Amino acid sequence: MFRNYLTIAWRNISRNKAYAAINILGLAVGIAACLLLFIVVKYELGYDKFQPNYHRIYHVAGKIKSADGEFYNEGIPFPAYDALRTQFRDITSGALFANYDGQVTVLDKDNPNNSTNKKFLEETGLFFSDANFFSVFQYKWLAGDASVLNAPNIAVIEKKWAEKYFGDWQSAMGRLIMFDNTATMKIAGVIEVPSNTDFPIGIAGSYETMKKYPNTYGYNDRWGNVTSSFQAFMLLPEKVDLNSINKRLIAFSNEHYNTNRKDIYKTYQFLQPLSDIHFNKEIGNFGGEVELSRPIRRNRLYAHNHPEFSPCSVEESSRIRCFDYFNSRTQFRYRIVQLLPKLLEGLLVAR
Repeated sequence: MFRNYLTIAWRNISRNKAYAAINILGLAVGIAACLLLFIVVKYELGYDKFQPNYHRIYHVAGKIKSADGEFYNEGIPFPAYDALRTQFRDITSGALFANYDGQVTVLDKDNPNNSTNKKFLEETGLFFSDANFFSVFQYKWLAGDASVLNAPNIAVIEKKWAEKYFGDWQSAMGRLIMFDNTATMKIAGVIEVPSNTDFPIGIAGSYETMKKYPNTYGYNDRWGNVTSSFQAFMLLPEKVDLNSINKRLIAFSNEHYNTNRKDIYKTYQFLQPLSDIHFNKEIGNFGGEVELSRPIRRNRLYAHNHPEFSPCSVEESSRIRCFDYFNSRTQFRYRIVQLLPKLLEGLLVAR
């Protein structure tokens, strides 16, 4: 009987070739579109879910209130990170500083001063971090471990970046690189970072190295200077109430940010779940996943009327990286996920 069905179907197709071709082509396009949408949506919704502590990782974000309204800030002042670690000893905290549009020089093994050293300009992927960041976020270490980042002049590199610079990742260990013709670091670790992450680490220099070059990277001890390039994260212990931590952060904010009653800005830190980072329209991230219609209301430097604030020089402010990074690829991916229900409804109606 099944053979008869096939014979009848083939005869119908042969008699109506044009009509059959249109139907088969439409079916193929519909199936391909559904598969493409499934792959893209699965990829986007899987951002950073490879982290074993995905549901316990939080970003320390800020809400800034003024007479004109309120807006959000993804960064924190440099001294705030040290204060967080001191006042929240029961919580693991880590920080990451993004060095946008940086230059990487691969120094020759035998002659570091060789004029033919390879240079690479990297829009993203260059960071500074401490070992604590890798206690909050877990990655596979092919060589070395996070403890190497406790020392100055040390860096770890992602496997694919190591292959790009040195041919294979094994050859990267012990080699010297230089950031921005300023900071020379030895590679002491190699990690693997999945592509679907909002933390696209290519090279991470040690936090102590960044602090040695304040004129280049804008490091300072002023509470009034906030850059979106410097962000802090927390790994909450199991069964810890999120609301209780946010209450402690409000007290922390009042102690350090809101001491001047004449200040027109009031800053309040709070915890943003890792699951909220990728698609949040108000708070930026290192992956550049922001909506095209989002207003550009932030410069690379947030300067509040804080008693410890003093204006930055042109050179210093020019080195603090702007985080509002847009590109067509991320906008396309975001719109596909946003319009998914309407697209699926249209496909069903067409069938």
